[in-house]
This record gives sequence, C-alpha cells and structure tokens, in this order.
Amino acid sequence: MARNVECCPHYHRQITTAEPEEATCKLLQRVTGVEDDRLYRVSCEACIACCEESLPSETHLNPTLASLLFSLTTRLLDGDTSAAGYDYEQVVRLRGWAEENLFLGADPAPALPQARIRRLIDSRGRWNPPLRIGLIGGNAPSGLGSLNRAIAKNLVIDRWLIVAHPFLEDLPEIPECRVCRETNPAAVRDFLDGLDWLLFCECPQLDSVVAMAREMGIRIACVPMWEHLDELSPWIRAVDLMICPTRYCHTVLEHWRERLGLDLDLALVSWPIDLDQFTFRPRTVCNTFLFINGLGGMGTMDQSSPNWDGRKGLGIIGEAAKRAPSVPILVRTQASAVPLLPANVEVRRANLTDAAELYTEGDVCVQPSRWEGLGLPLLECQASGLPLITTDAPPMNEHDPLLAVPASATKARLFRHRAIPVHEVDPDDLARVLLNLHGADISEASLTARRYVEAEHSWTVAGPRILDLLSQVSAQRDR
Repeated sequence: MARNVECCPHYHRQITTAEPEEATCKLLQRVTGVEDDRLYRVSCEACIACCEESLPSETHLNPTLASLLFSLTTRLLDGDTSAAGYDYEQVVRLRGWAEENLFLGADPAPALPQARIRRLIDSRGRWNPPLRIGLIGGNAPSGLGSLNRAIAKNLVIDRWLIVAHPFLEDLPEIPECRVCRETNPAAVRDFLDGLDWLLFCECPQLDSVVAMAREMGIRIACVPMWEHLDELSPWIRAVDLMICPTRYCHTVLEHWRERLGLDLDLALVSWPIDLDQFTFRPRTVCNTFLFINGLGGMGTMDQSSPNWDGRKGLGIIGEAAKRAPSVPILVRTQASAVPLLPANVEVRRANLTDAAELYTEGDVCVQPSRWEGLGLPLLECQASGLPLITTDAPPMNEHDPLLAVPASATKARLFRHRAIPVHEVDPDDLARVLLNLHGADISEASLTARRYVEAEHSWTVAGPRILDLLSQVSAQRDR
C-alpha cells in the first residue's frame, strides 16, 4: 500500500530558500553523513514515487532511493565542489550499494538478521557500508557446508562461489546471498572483481583463486581447521587473516606463524551457530544417548580399525555399548557403510536437509571424537538442550561438556608428511560414564548447555566481531 508523503519518516519540508516542490530526504543525509543539506533536496515527484515502493531504511534501498543515492554519490565522485569533508572510500561503496539496488523492484529484499545489521551503523548513526566479502566453498550437508551456509546467512556476504561437493547434493541457496557457480578462470575473475576480501573455510577449494585474488589486490581470510592445514601449501603464505574457531587452533597457528615466519594476523573467534535454527527443548531425565556420526569423519593413514571407524569414534561407541547393554544409544548417520552394532544401538539415517532434526530425540549427546577441527555437533546438541559428553582433549573439551572422558594421546598421519595428535577414549571408561548417567536427572544440565551456547557461540556476538576484524586488518595493512 502506498504511503502518504507527509507521513514519511524520512521526509522534511524545506523552510529556507528551497522551492515549494522540493523537500529534504533525511535518509540520504543519514546514509552519507555529508553536511551540506542542498545535496539531499529531492523533488516531490521523487517523494511520491518512493512512497509507492517499499519503505527504505539504512539497510534497505527501494529503486527510487537507490537512484537518488546513485546520483548523489556520482556527483561527489565527479568532483562536486559544493560538498566537503566526505569519505571518498565510503562514497565509492555507497554508490556500489545503490547500483546493486537500482533494479531490484519495489518489494523489499528479505530482512537482514539483527546480527548482520548491528555493525552497519557507525557511532554517529551514519550508514557504514560493509566491506565487500566474497565467500568460496561448498553448500553440501556436511560440516564445511554448514559453516559456509551460516556465514552466508549471518554475515554481510556480497557473493558466494559455491563449489560442488564430489558426491553430496547441494542444499537450497541462502536467499540473502548472491550465488555464483562457474569455476572457469574467467568466471572466477568475474566473481572476484570488486571484492575487498575473499573468505573461505579450511582451504580455498580452487587452486588458482588465492593467487588470482592477490593479483587483483583482494585481502584473504581463512577460517582454518587446524588438522587440515598443510604448511607446504602455497596459499597459506598469501593469507592476511586467520580467524581461528577454537583456542586450540589459535595455539597451533601461533606456533606456525613464529616457526614459518608467516606474515598474517591471527584472531580467536569462538565459532557461532545459528541459535534460531536449533530450537531448545529441555531434557529432564537421561533415558537415551545420542551419537552424531555424520559421514564418520576421515580416518588416519595408519589406523588399525576398519575404514568406517573415522575420527567421530563410531567404533568406540559400539564397544562401549557392548559393555553397557542396558543403555539405549541412538546413532544418526549419513554413512551408508555402518557395521552391525549391539542390540541396544539404533542406527537411523540422518536428515540431510535439516541439521536441527538430528537433535529432536535423545537426552544426552555423546561424542568420543578422536580429533575435531571445530566440532559443530558438540555445539548444536547443547543449543538443542542435550548436555554433552566428549573426549577430554582439545578442542573437544573447550566446548563446556557435562562430562569429559579421559583419552590416551598418540600421533597419526592424515597426510604422508604430517602427523597430528589423536586421542583415543577407552570404551571401558565410556561405558562406566554412560551407566552412571543413565536415568539421572539432567534438567539443570540441559538448561546450562543452552545458556552456554547462547553466551559463547552466538552470531549476535561473533558476527560483528568478524566484521570488525576484517575492517581493522584492512586498515592496518593499507597503511
């Protein structure tokens, strides 16, 4: 429904020398921060046209406001001498923002989550347009796919180059984020064009993309998974910022930076999850344990256990179940090759489209991981109200478990030239923990689990922190 011009929250009738047919658009003034009010004078026809479209704001432009902002910023960039004191780089970004919204139509785009909006307004109340961030990585129902989807949904991502998974089908796209899929050199260059930052999780996915981005003057940020980092990979020396998702990862990379002489910034961001996706359901009594197997996780090159027994520890679960036959365990798995497990273990295929569905059943989540890069299920389960039992080794024990089971440490090879620490929980110890907790009141533990994730792993806190880091590193390295 069309709005009345006189009721527009951004409308202000001139009372000085302006023509009666003109008004001042206060939204343009707030967005640009330029002091000269002559630049915000707009015709009444423009006001009427704007009122027939969606209500604009500091985070949404309708086509009319986009056109006005584009004209204003173009004047400034073309050397309009009537305005002074404006930030050239900010005006460049504003014009790009306006250009992107010129032909979007009158209906508003989906609302931005609050975590994405908080840092878009600076301390003076002006629009502070975000850095243009390009994300590259998969969109499959996997750990990395979940990381990428959360970033695309909760950060101000300009575009996402989705790289196909070798065998998993992609999940639906995130409406808030523009998607690219072509990976030939010309298409990759088009994807990179105009970006300030290229962001990826674990590794760049395409061999040439980091070198191409550096050649184009684009900063590189990585959310590393410590176990997959290879110091011989050439892209590591091109990274400007490593955003470490766990304390253990940060410690590992501090040693690497010193030993290898890496010219990169390091930051620790306790990695967030989407709290709106994982609805809290209070648990009261521990009747059933839940184990999230996923695809099982990769194994090591020299492991003696079967191939299906990867880093998640399905083999440990099976052996513990034999020793605690009265304890029900529900296994959710994406893997097709799952061995015959004891009668007290129910194996059920995981829902590939909705991660939250994994946690609708069960009372306590048990994850005896041998290692984790981050360990999303260890956070997702707690957000859903399931207290956590996991391995007493980093980074698993960083996630505030209800119980951490002792484990023996060894070294094992993921790659021929690199061994990593691996921690093995004794099935006897795990069985004792399960038997002791089975039937216990877990009401308070369930509440505590959710509160922990809300306080330490929320996008409301982490999103602005990541955007601040990117801005700070850009400013420091541009000096």
